[in-house]
Amino acid sequence: MHFNPQNEKATNSNEKDFQELQKETNKKIPRKKSVADIRPIYNCIHKHLQQTDVFQEKTKKMLCKERLELEILCSKINCINKLLRPEKPNPTNTTAISPRDASSQDSSFIPYLSSSSTIPTIGFSSAITGT
Repeated sequence: MHFNPQNEKATNSNEKDFQELQKETNKKIPRKKSVADIRPIYNCIHKHLQQTDVFQEKTKKMLCKERLELEILCSKINCINKLLRPEKPNPTNTTAISPRDASSQDSSFIPYLSSSSTIPTIGFSSAITGT
């Protein structure tokens, strides 16, 4: 087996190329140790993001519920305001009974209009003063 100087040059060149590529690879690709160091931090951040997502969903639901409750309260307030506001008479829609219709009605069904009945009175002053 003889030793060829050209083969030695090729081997040295290949070795040199390998070393350079190895150095570049070590610079660009993180080592296994650095990846292992990053993993716990990643897990912590991932867990935090999941918790934040759950919190946001619960907050959205709560805000939707609160908005609906506010709408219900506004509706109740509007209804109360309508009940407290006196109705304005509408000249086109008269519900008053005409004199002809009033005479034809049986007054016994309306106790306060019948002549035999008296209007009951409540002593408000005695209730207030206690006498």
